[in-house]
Amino acid sequence: MTKMRLRQCLRNAALLNIAIGLGIAFASATSASAKTSRKVSHSYEKVWPAAVRFIRIDEGHKVLEKDMDNGYVLFEIAEEGKVFRGSIEVIRRKDSRDRDAVELVLTIKDRPRYMEHGILDRMLVKIRKELGLPKDPEETEPPKEQEEDEKKDATAAPESDSDL
Repeated sequence: MTKMRLRQCLRNAALLNIAIGLGIAFASATSASAKTSRKVSHSYEKVWPAAVRFIRIDEGHKVLEKDMDNGYVLFEIAEEGKVFRGSIEVIRRKDSRDRDAVELVLTIKDRPRYMEHGILDRMLVKIRKELGLPKDPEETEPPKEQEEDEKKDATAAPESDSDL
């Protein structure tokens, strides 16, 4: 191999190593700051305690702080001899059928995104098991006065030309 060809191969190998290094750095940076969310068509008052129980009891994580009024739980995950911090936000929303709903937003620092997906998926199974399927919005009945007015209008005699 000539010196020129050898230099070109070494330069290409160096560029490839740089590209791989940047790719790994970018991939780890995006997974460390990922947020995963799911929407649940149940009221905030029902989902909040179910979410806290799930984190503390079902998953066995240490709850550091919780605030129902502001809708967040801070917790720790002890895994592989390390401790990772996580948070879950419970945000009031409406679903596509105008029912009370919440959005659950989970973040776990320095862990891959698939862990967040797994925890939220298990949480949704637990919530559906405890709360069942969401109910359809109740149809509102028209006020009694409105019904009575409509009946009077329907039974009223039409005005005749002779009354003028």
